Amino acid sequence: MRNIFKYRCFHKVCFTLFIIAGAVLYGFFKIDFQREGVIVAVLDTGIDADHPLLEGKVMQGYDFVRFRRDTDDANGHGTHVAGIIATIAPEADLLPVRVINDQDQVRRSWLAILYAVVKGADIINMSYAEKYNVATDLAIRFARAKGVVLVASSGNLGVDDVFYPAKYEGVYSVAGWDDHHGRIFGNVGRQVKYAAPGFYIQSAATGGGYTIKSGTSMSAAYMSGVIAHLKADSMANPDECLECRLNELAMVVGASHELRVIQLSGIGEEAVKQWERLQSLSVATSVALN
Repeated sequence: MRNIFKYRCFHKVCFTLFIIAGAVLYGFFKIDFQREGVIVAVLDTGIDADHPLLEGKVMQGYDFVRFRRDTDDANGHGTHVAGIIATIAPEADLLPVRVINDQDQVRRSWLAILYAVVKGADIINMSYAEKYNVATDLAIRFARAKGVVLVASSGNLGVDDVFYPAKYEGVYSVAGWDDHHGRIFGNVGRQVKYAAPGFYIQSAATGGGYTIKSGTSMSAAYMSGVIAHLKADSMANPDECLECRLNELAMVVGASHELRVIQLSGIGEEAVKQWERLQSLSVATSVALN
């Protein structure tokens, strides 16, 4: 038993040093880890890679809760988030990175961000809330310096502030938009420029089915999917202004605090059809905020 414990500790230390070394090589010696195509890292509870909606789109990732390669999703949150992204940007590859444990606590997000950068992620989706951490702050600064787009949910409390990681500088903080009632929900504040559909959203569930969830987690995933779609379309023109394109897609709402609601209609009929098809499936319903 003691030998197993020692082995696990050794593995954790070695893998952590490996990721840091990779980041150093990428950051200081200009070694390029980028892959062809668009990669979206999903920092969450894992992903059910066998789901029909996600099959063939999920890369080998890593579990930073237990330090292992198995990133299967026992919770369902990460799979739901991944399904949203995959529907809007079917050409994107998904990198599952587990950072949320069975008690809904976030673990080692800074290391997960470095890992995602080294694995060539173009976009990092963070649909969760955590406390400020200087290591995470530095990892986000590093990712941004490497051209990675970071997207996070603003939070669901409806207060005039946002949670970390949405509060870190340079992260796209996304509030929720309720298409059914035409209203903003979730946390807002000066960090929040965009909102996206997040109420009563249907997406993949673990085990091959589908379910409905609501929350800014879904909104952040929607935003990440749109950005992935735009990045795939603009690969021939990498200097195209991302925020300019997002603003073209957005509908401006709000009086005291102006927000831009991201809409799919601007990225093509096919994306709209795929989204409507996903939302029209018959499923069991679960509407708890996530």
